[in-house]
This record gives sequence, C-alpha cells and structure tokens, in this order.
Amino acid sequence: MEKREKPNGRVIGLVGPSGSGKSTVSGLMGRWGGVFTVDADAVAHRVMAEDASCLKKLREAYGGEVVTSAGLDRKKLAEIVFHDGEKLRVLGEITYPFIIAACRDEMDSHFAAGARAVILDAPTLFESGAQWLCDDIVAVVMPREERIRRIVARDHIPREAAEARLSHQFADGYYTDRSAFVIKNDGDLRHLEDEVERCRLFLKL
Repeated sequence: MEKREKPNGRVIGLVGPSGSGKSTVSGLMGRWGGVFTVDADAVAHRVMAEDASCLKKLREAYGGEVVTSAGLDRKKLAEIVFHDGEKLRVLGEITYPFIIAACRDEMDSHFAAGARAVILDAPTLFESGAQWLCDDIVAVVMPREERIRRIVARDHIPREAAEARLSHQFADGYYTDRSAFVIKNDGDLRHLEDEVERCRLFLKL
C-alpha cells in the first residue's frame, strides 16, 4: 500500500480552505472534456466505512466504541479526535495511506478509460503528504467573509460555528505558496468561469 507509484496520467491537485468553492471549480474543470474529478473526501468516507484493514487499525487505536460490529461511529470518532491534537494526528497516520491508495486506484481507472487528466479535489493534500501524486497543484481562495456565509448556508450551522471551524484552518498562504496556479473566487460565477479558463490556459489543457 506504501508503493509511491504515480497514476498513469496527468493529475491536477485542487486545494483550498473550507468554503472557497473547490467543488464549483472542479465542476467547471469537468467541462474541459476528457477531464474527470476524484473527490478525496468521498473516497475517505468510503474507505473508512468499508476497508476492513483500515477499520481494524481504527479499532485498535480508538477502541470498540468507535468501531463496532455495525461499523464506524463517525460522531464518536469526531468527539475523540477533534479535541485532542495527538489523536487527530494518529487518525491521519492511520487513514491517509488507505485513502491515498484508493484515490490512486480511482485515478488509474479514469486513465484506463481514456481520461486526458484527473482533478484530485483534496482539501488535505499537503497534510497527507499526497502532493507527489500530482503534476500540478491549483489553489482556490475566497475572501473570509464570503466563505463564512457559504459555510453557514451549506452546512446549516450558526455563524459562530462557521467562524470556529475556520479558526482551526490554515490561512490562504498555506495553499497558495505551494501551488502553481491560484484561482481567486472573489466575484460572480462569470468571474469564476474566467478564472478557471485562465487556469486551463496555464495548464495547457
């Protein structure tokens, strides 16, 4: 599982803080033709629900109250790890190798079917150390106030909860300094479409 084999085609990593509009951007990139998206969050959800080896390690680390005969109790796991930095670190140490392997397999499936490129939408690309999968990395950023508004509307949570969530995340520079191209999602949809087109020209896709 630790084999560092790159996927068999061009991979564009897509990163950015919560609420910045990565999903909208990946959808616009999907219009380029022959370009497909792998959603690392969705892959992670599937791996942590279905991969027996991953579940075994989680049970060993966090106990039978987290992984029962019915599967993973995500709420219980969240209660444990998000209030303890060391336990959160261990969670990444356990799950990231499984998630990266599953993402790589999904990307290879797209390339085997003829994809020109794959967008890897991975909010924790750098934290997981998975940037080696990518040929190029694109960051999406948006003004903080607009991100708060979007998170409140999307997740149906109070503003205070959205602000608390963002307070635990990296600043924009964490993403932009590590990326080859930055998409500024600071206008309307037409502006974003123009930004994505600039990105396409930069990537020569």
